[in-house]
Amino acid sequence: MQVWCLIVRGAVYRAHVAVVRWRAAGWRAGRGVRRLQWRVSTTHVQLIAAPAAAPVDTPVQITVSGLPPAGLVTLQAQAHDGQGRLWESTAQFRASQAGTLNLATAVPVSGSYHAADAAGPLWSLRPAFTSDPDTQFRFTGSAFTVRLQLLVNGQARASATLARLWSLKTAPTVQTVSRDGFASTLFTPTRPGQVPRP
Repeated sequence: MQVWCLIVRGAVYRAHVAVVRWRAAGWRAGRGVRRLQWRVSTTHVQLIAAPAAAPVDTPVQITVSGLPPAGLVTLQAQAHDGQGRLWESTAQFRASQAGTLNLATAVPVSGSYHAADAAGPLWSLRPAFTSDPDTQFRFTGSAFTVRLQLLVNGQARASATLARLWSLKTAPTVQTVSRDGFASTLFTPTRPGQVPRP
C-alpha cells in the first residue's frame, strides 16, 4: 500500500512539474509575442524631404527610413497649380535590406518616371483633371507646395511637404522655342547675379 501511494504521489509530482513547465513555456512564448508586437508597433517610418522651402531650382533630397526590408513602397506627390488644379505623380520603389530609401539612387520599379532622381516626384507631376499632354502648370503668386505621402501595403505611413519658391532673383525667363516642327515653352532659372533675359 505504501509503495502504491509512493508511485501515485510520484506520478502526481511529475504531472505537477509538467504543468509548471508548460505554463513557463507558455509565459515565455507569450512574452516573445508581446516583444514582437512591441517591436512591430514601434517601427517608425520617417520621410525626410529637404530643403522644406527653397527656390524652385534648388536641388531636393528625399530619403525614407524604417521601412520593411526589401519591401515595396509607394511615394505619391500632389500639388495644386495657380488655378487650383490638382497635379500628381506616383512611383513604386523597393526598399533596401536595411529598410531605407534614397530617391537620388533608387530606380522606381514602376510609376510616373523611371530613373533615379531625387526631384523625380516633382518634375513628373501630371494633371489629374485631364489627359491632354499640352496642359501646363499655371503659376501664380510666389510659391507652390508639393505634398509627399509614403504608402506601405496601401496604408499611409509618413508624409512631408516641399514649398518651391519664386522670387525676383529666381523667377525664370519664359520663352517659346520652335525648331524642326516642334514647339515648347522653356523656363530658364535666373541665378543670383545673372541679368534676366528680356
